[in-house]
Amino acid sequence: MEQETIQKKKPSLFGMVFSPGIQFERIREMPVIWVPLILFTVIMTIVSAITVLNVDYSTVSGMEMSPEELEMAKTFGIAGAAVVGFFVTPITYLFFALVFWGIAKIAKSDATY
Repeated sequence: MEQETIQKKKPSLFGMVFSPGIQFERIREMPVIWVPLILFTVIMTIVSAITVLNVDYSTVSGMEMSPEELEMAKTFGIAGAAVVGFFVTPITYLFFALVFWGIAKIAKSDATY
């Protein structure tokens, strides 16, 4: 017996402009979360590291540090910001999803996540 495999179309960003209803149905049938989550996590990790690059560590600590200590503080700051950006971004998205879910439940909405 041959089984027919129905290939479902993936939602597209271009389709959201012209037929958003169809695209929302496709999203409901085939949710895509991993690619955007990875993309935003990588972007936020890079942004966190770049932000720390612009910090002047000689004025932050309030005490005198040698050039080696300043370089070490800068290195630890960049690494710390990258690690925090990598782990905090998905946790933050999960937290806000829970907040929105709670609001939907309080408002007795039929929204599902």
